[in-house]
Amino acid sequence: MASYITPAFGIHFTAVEPGGIASEFANTVLEQVEQTGGMLEDEYLPILQKYIAGSQNRQETGIYQTADEVAAIVMKVMGSEHPPVRTRTSEWSEDFSKLKTGLDPDGLKQQSLVAEQFLK
Repeated sequence: MASYITPAFGIHFTAVEPGGIASEFANTVLEQVEQTGGMLEDEYLPILQKYIAGSQNRQETGIYQTADEVAAIVMKVMGSEHPPVRTRTSEWSEDFSKLKTGLDPDGLKQQSLVAEQFLK
């Protein structure tokens, strides 16, 4: 949509790609799982257990951001005269997605190419 609608109507689209967001929701879910053992005993259990076990380590390594930090990035994009088609909200999310976004980090090259090839 960004490739077609932005040039024609001036309506901008931005995909915000955050990393982990520290929230009380996540804390409540993890606390409930720990208290109740509320996980199904199926083929996903070992993966979920590894994920939960690594949660503390991820908090210590700076993966998680606050909701306010993510909101500040969203507000910055909203106030931009020429917003990116995509943006990440932290150094961690930037690094995590660099293989996907390395050639066109803000998505504007792809947007321009589509407009050039299909909207002439």
